[in-house]
Amino acid sequence: MFVRRPARRGVSRVCACVGPNPVFRTRLRRRFPLTFVPALGRRLLGALAVLSLLAAPTAAQTLTAEIPMSGLGTGFGGTFGIAYEPNTDRVYVAVSGSFGAPNSVVAVVDATTKTVLHTIPVGGFPEDVAFAYDANGNLLYGAVTNSNDGTVTVWDDQDQVVATVALPDPLGFGTCYPFGIVADDTYFWVTTVDGSGMVYAVSIATLAHDPAADLALGSGRTLARPALVGNEIWVPYAENLPGFAGSEGGLARADRTSGVLLDSWMFRRRDDFTAWPSGQDVAVLPDGRGVLAGLDFGGRLATTDAGGVLDRFVHLGLADGYGLGLHDTGDWLAVATFNHEKVLLVDLVAEEVATELIVAGLGVGNHQLPNDATFVGDEFWVTCQGSEYVLVFSGLPMPGPAPAWQGTLTVSDPTPAPGSALTLTVTGSPGETCALLYSDGTTPTLYRGQEFAIGPNPVVLAVGTGQVQRTLTVPAATGRQVFLQGYARIGGVDGLTAPKAVVVQ
Repeated sequence: MFVRRPARRGVSRVCACVGPNPVFRTRLRRRFPLTFVPALGRRLLGALAVLSLLAAPTAAQTLTAEIPMSGLGTGFGGTFGIAYEPNTDRVYVAVSGSFGAPNSVVAVVDATTKTVLHTIPVGGFPEDVAFAYDANGNLLYGAVTNSNDGTVTVWDDQDQVVATVALPDPLGFGTCYPFGIVADDTYFWVTTVDGSGMVYAVSIATLAHDPAADLALGSGRTLARPALVGNEIWVPYAENLPGFAGSEGGLARADRTSGVLLDSWMFRRRDDFTAWPSGQDVAVLPDGRGVLAGLDFGGRLATTDAGGVLDRFVHLGLADGYGLGLHDTGDWLAVATFNHEKVLLVDLVAEEVATELIVAGLGVGNHQLPNDATFVGDEFWVTCQGSEYVLVFSGLPMPGPAPAWQGTLTVSDPTPAPGSALTLTVTGSPGETCALLYSDGTTPTLYRGQEFAIGPNPVVLAVGTGQVQRTLTVPAATGRQVFLQGYARIGGVDGLTAPKAVVVQ
């Protein structure tokens, strides 16, 4: 759902590992409220329904439908992945169940009437859905990953199952825990959360696993929902630190034709048990830029340039991103926060949260653990893993306006190595004042009357006229986050450059 259909769909959820066994740490954290994981110290929000606007006034979003999944399949009707298929105008929902009561169906929902048409029998604990199309954009197959079984179920354009594809189990857990899935013209690409760091290729021509095309993105990593960009595959990841002292979460990029790992960078790292950063989901905008979500990312989305390189960030407040749904225009991003019990509507033009919806207590259902999101026209649909419903919201406001950034801030390397040199340059108007500031905080603050996005209390690194530059030695410790922004007075008008993010790798 991250680029215009039917080319592809992309959304993801995967959690950092939180215990001695990587498989069961991941499964526990995905399938139970995180109050059951003491090391994380999480608390779910209260049961009262709250609707608060975090940005400039916009049209309120309205809960227009609650689609029940109770009674479907053989277990609890908790929902996981969701995908809209435009040729049939149907929404496909992975009814995963729960850790104690796993389910094994995909629900097929009429997008207009919002009623369940039928179910597709699949494997145990289905997680995420993707579609494959022919050269003319006609639907060929749908597919879902089955976490408990280590398989992928494939169905045709009539929703009839045509294949169940078994995947390797390299670590001997009984399953590789297939998770994210996305399709190009040749393969379904399947990510895994068993810690092997493998992406498996399922041939669309043969509907069989093709080991020659598999991708290795780093042993010890759990991999989230992938996105396809040209010949590349972008995959959010989580990786435990030695001794399970903490984790890091970021984005890996590989050439899926050659199988070469092109790049890998973290957005946040914690060396203690207070947080477990983990890349969860990546959305690719129409202009090629990326948006990376993750748990314990400090209440931010990371943004990339068109080459997948870390660039900037968007504040989410007190929540983190888990599952993403991108509007076809690229203007709006629906963010399911999972353990925060919120759905955020992010204005990607204004680069800020427009609306926050707390799902607990909305409507008739006791909704919990919002997991995934997709857009159907201007509606956004949200799955709730902790309750047996899919929620539908309408009332999409107008986006923007875009921030009035002026001047430029360039960073020689947004993901520098420890001890390396880092050059920072702010360029404004000749003869007028410019400045370079940094902070590792999150609260906006003022400098010369301008509200910086990088606060609180940003430190002034340099002040000059026209252009100012500083070359610094990067700290020896990895994982340090620094947020930068420039001040520039141009034509007698004060303004700010776009903010930048730097993370020591």
